[in-house]
Amino acid sequence: MVWISKSDAETVAIQELTALPPRAAAIVGVALVHSRIATMVAAKFPNDGNTKKGLFRENGALAGYDTQTKMAYAFGIISDRALRDCQRLGRVRNLFAHNLEVADFKHPLVGPECLELELVERHLFPQGEESADRSISPRSYIENLAENLADNRNRFQLTAMLVTSSLTPLIQAGGVQKPAVRRVLI
Repeated sequence: MVWISKSDAETVAIQELTALPPRAAAIVGVALVHSRIATMVAAKFPNDGNTKKGLFRENGALAGYDTQTKMAYAFGIISDRALRDCQRLGRVRNLFAHNLEVADFKHPLVGPECLELELVERHLFPQGEESADRSISPRSYIENLAENLADNRNRFQLTAMLVTSSLTPLIQAGGVQKPAVRRVLI
């Protein structure tokens, strides 16, 4: 699995992701997605000093993950399919964070959410197999794709990887920031 990282802290979080316990993996996975979406949404607002800071600060009116994913969709940053998957990722994170009975990605409340993740079905292909549909972008090729998609945790992490990686070129092209981008293989 290849992630695109924009900072040292993000690289560390990505590298730790596969070794983290399920609850922590869900929280960190969504934190990575939220960071990218927050950057893109904030870039749509004028830099007028304290107003923008106030809206996006912790507990600000526009700071929440759900609010920002919906705004990203409204601004055309993400597709309706990506919005649905971001909402599913958020629900999985919230199940882990707020329900102590949820201990792994196989839990009856978590599993169905992971199986509904759509981006992995459209944008991931088995290693060595070319997609006939050239309109699909981004395309990623994964070894043992069927096995990876059958595992709820891998499906969750692959979706987070697709969202974060697909927003990185937009961040660079949009002049939002020009991070030193690193590819992180996990």
